[in-house]
Amino acid sequence: MTGQVARQAPYVIEYSLANNVLAVRVEKLGFSRVLDLRTIRIAVKARDFIIAFTHPYSTRQMRLLYFPSPAQRDHLLQAIGSAGAELLELPD
Repeated sequence: MTGQVARQAPYVIEYSLANNVLAVRVEKLGFSRVLDLRTIRIAVKARDFIIAFTHPYSTRQMRLLYFPSPAQRDHLLQAIGSAGAELLELPD
């Protein structure tokens, strides 16, 4: 699946955030998802992305969210924290 997605690059990932719900859409791939931020228990901030987990001790992530801009990543991370998740940060 990852190979199929990579072969279709470049494409635009559109994010919208309202009322603790993140909507993600990639028109070129026919992909759309919604994520209720209140279901995230732990969010890990990395350089270009956020890894979201539904269970505190899980080794399987719920979502991997990529952001081209640190400002966009940090805006979502703040919203995730406001929705009740514990926030962690990986060193650069």
